[in-house]
Amino acid sequence: IMKNFLNTVRNSGPIKTRELVLVDHTMVDAYGNLTLWALMDHMNGVKKNRLEALQLNQQWKEKVVNIDMKMYNVAALNDQLAIESCFVQNGKKTVDLKVYVSRQKKGQPAKRVCKTIYTVAIHRAR
Repeated sequence: IMKNFLNTVRNSGPIKTRELVLVDHTMVDAYGNLTLWALMDHMNGVKKNRLEALQLNQQWKEKVVNIDMKMYNVAALNDQLAIESCFVQNGKKTVDLKVYVSRQKKGQPAKRVCKTIYTVAIHRAR
């Protein structure tokens, strides 16, 4: 089951994705810092797109069973964020979607903003 699922992951597009997001005024608080809600919104969008790209057939359903999030640095207005994602096998019937968010400034090394792991269980649809 899982081997087929990982093959589906590989065949559904890149194992890794990368998306650039510019922090705008709708995404920050009164102090100009990126809000957790705006960050989660973008990461959940990546997760949704990645799961939809799998196009699991009707007999399989996926369900997020755990979210583990670690914050490292604050991002602010006009920061360029790189949101990267990849699937990693985790046990027999679960897979992790790891999402990394980094802040990038010209001429400086990227700084990790956060890392989130969505643990996704694959099970037969009833």
